[in-house]
Amino acid sequence: MPSQYHSIDEQIVLIQKAMQKAGVWSEKTPMWVTSYDQGIIPDIWQWMQYIYLPMRLSGTSLDIDYLAPKINPHVANNPALTPILQLTIELDSLTSTFNKSKMQSR
Repeated sequence: MPSQYHSIDEQIVLIQKAMQKAGVWSEKTPMWVTSYDQGIIPDIWQWMQYIYLPMRLSGTSLDIDYLAPKINPHVANNPALTPILQLTIELDSLTSTFNKSKMQSR
């Protein structure tokens, strides 16, 4: 398995830890997650925790090129959430690099 997979997985673990530290990590799965149809996102942090990050870890693709612009409005200059945004920017960078290397190897 290419080392890039490990970097993305490790970055996701760092994001999860930052979410826990910032207090946006949910202990219980919210009901809306079980019927999520890629429509309205009731809670961006729960969406990241229960939809986006697990899909990224499993290698499932979403129609989102970059995550940071999606969560940036929810950070709203909250210093406790800034580390999550920074780690997400780094994940986006890793993803972009990984996707370019996949395209070049075809």
